[in-house]
Amino acid sequence: MTFDGGATAAAEPWFESVHRWGMTNISERDVADYDVGFWQEQWERTGLQAVIANAVAGFATYPIANSLIPRSRFAPCRDLLGEIRDAVAESGMILCARMDSQLVSPDALDAYSDWRVLLPDGTRTKHMCINSPYREEFVYPLYKEIIDRYGVKGFTDNGGVGASTLCHCGFCKKRWGDEVGGSLPTAASLADAAYRDWLRWSDKIVLENWEQSHVYIR
Repeated sequence: MTFDGGATAAAEPWFESVHRWGMTNISERDVADYDVGFWQEQWERTGLQAVIANAVAGFATYPIANSLIPRSRFAPCRDLLGEIRDAVAESGMILCARMDSQLVSPDALDAYSDWRVLLPDGTRTKHMCINSPYREEFVYPLYKEIIDRYGVKGFTDNGGVGASTLCHCGFCKKRWGDEVGGSLPTAASLADAAYRDWLRWSDKIVLENWEQSHVYIR
């Protein structure tokens, strides 16, 4: 997901000029041990034009405002994303942020239990339903915080726009009733016409959510 970062309509989009990307995948321990200078030298030596750095993927690599998202236990006060931002800018590169919106902390799962996927048998999973307010009320504020604080040009996200699991939560039942009608399928069977309808409906929602994310971060 990208946004123009204030570019004029006539200007070439920044991502059109980026041909060599680098991604730094940061573990919780790395927040304490990460040698920014070493990696800056590596990025310059390999001729990178843009770097994707972890922002929120199970934990935050910066002092996050949302208390439901954990920081690294090894360096909870270190602003590693900020240090990487400064190094990337000094080297004349572009910074993008890596997210994983499908990884939800136990505290957030407990706080918003009715947003979680509800299986047909009544079991709640550890994933948030794409038809719940999760993206609008929880994920998008994270995007905004990272844009405002670090000036990133775009995001990659491992999840949070769709899921392949049948969900029978109240949000899904209402939307299905409004847009398709009838009862939600209870099993994943291609022999079931209702399940085939659900697959098409789910794909439509994924694309809508993806486009909505683009609109939000512009």
